Amino acid sequence: MMTDIVILAGGKSPDWFTQDASIKNKCLIPIHGKPVLYWVLRALRMLPKEEVRLHLIGTSAIQEAGLDEMVDCFYLVSEDSTLSSNVKLGIEKTKEEYLVFLSGDIPSITTNCIKELLRLFSQNPTAQLILPIILKQDVERRFPGSKRTYAKIQEGYAKVGNSILLQRKASEKIIPLIDSFTNNRKSLLGLAWSFGIGTILKLFLFKQIAIKPLEKAFYRKLQIEAKGCLFPYAEIAVDLDKMSDYEDLEKDGGWIA
Repeated sequence: MMTDIVILAGGKSPDWFTQDASIKNKCLIPIHGKPVLYWVLRALRMLPKEEVRLHLIGTSAIQEAGLDEMVDCFYLVSEDSTLSSNVKLGIEKTKEEYLVFLSGDIPSITTNCIKELLRLFSQNPTAQLILPIILKQDVERRFPGSKRTYAKIQEGYAKVGNSILLQRKASEKIIPLIDSFTNNRKSLLGLAWSFGIGTILKLFLFKQIAIKPLEKAFYRKLQIEAKGCLFPYAEIAVDLDKMSDYEDLEKDGGWIA
């Protein structure tokens, strides 16, 4: 089964990173001497070529750094392009039935983690949309002291990973909602909120904030079979959003071999 993997590396350097004014894109911030994005692409390039096609969406700064040469296809976007427009571009430019979106700022991701992520397709054959959900305990086991934002659900404190798995047949229903989806992508409750206030109130009142009720709400709203999968690989939950993330990742380096 061939899968298209789209790596999102648009945008500018964040305001909080002041160590090097020459860095023009967050995905170029150096971690252990290499751009953040390099570590993501390195892990992806170790996958069998006959199973995945790598697509990179990024700015001219990414291209100038030569990182476009590490993928099969590169799509140039402006610094001002939005995350939602980049996701739409990824859907338009790819053709395989199975599609994965990955953030370009998760440097600790490993090839094994990605293999397990791809295995979610075969483990959930009827799911048209799959969201990996990482429990706080798994994040803290792998990254002790990491400061992340979690939602309280019945399964525990959790967050959505920096990845979306999608069957192409669901893309037409997803595209109109991409703006809302990407704005709320890191929050389980934020994602649920887009299903409608009635659904949220019901879930709260009956203490049903759990993965299964959210999946059902998603189907009622969009007629899409969505699946939230508890995923023990914390690497996809730890991205580069603030200075403390940068410091934590610089100290860690457990993925470097």
